[in-house]
Amino acid sequence: MVILGALLGFLPVIFAEIAYGAGTNVLKYGALLRYNPYYWNLSSDMFAWNSSPQIVADQIATWTYLIVLVWYLCKDRFHPGYLAAIAFLVFCKTHSNVQFWYMLLLPSFLMAIPRSKLRGMLVVLCPLLDIRGSMEAFHGPFEQKTFHGLPSVYDRYG
Repeated sequence: MVILGALLGFLPVIFAEIAYGAGTNVLKYGALLRYNPYYWNLSSDMFAWNSSPQIVADQIATWTYLIVLVWYLCKDRFHPGYLAAIAFLVFCKTHSNVQFWYMLLLPSFLMAIPRSKLRGMLVVLCPLLDIRGSMEAFHGPFEQKTFHGLPSVYDRYG
C-alpha cells in the first residue's frame, strides 16, 4: 500500500518530466550566477569570491556531515530517515547554483533522523556549514571584493 501511495504521489513529477522536462531543466540549466560554496570539485571556478580558509571550512563541514549521515544510515540498516538529509547535501555539492542560505533548510531534513542525540548534535552544529554567515551574524556583514550584484531592470527604468 505504501509503495502504491509513493507511486501515485510521484505521478505528477513523471507527467511534468514528459510534458516539458521539469527535472531535466533543473539539472541542465542554472541561474546566471554560477556559484556554489559547497561544490565537490575544489579546482572549480564555482567559489567566486570565497577565501581559501572559507572554502576549506565549508568542504570539511559538508563532507563530515555526509560521512556521518552515511555511516549512521548503514549502522541503522538503511533507515529511510537519513535519506532526505543525504539527498539534500548531495544536491548542494553537485548543483551549479547553490547559495549559503540553502543550508538553512538542512535542520528540517535532519528532523527525520531516528536517533535523537545524533539529530540534536547535527542541528546544533549546522552553523559550521556556513562559517562566513555565522561570523557575519555576530560581527556584521563583510564587504564582498568582486561581486556587486547582477544588473537589475530597476537600474535602467527606475
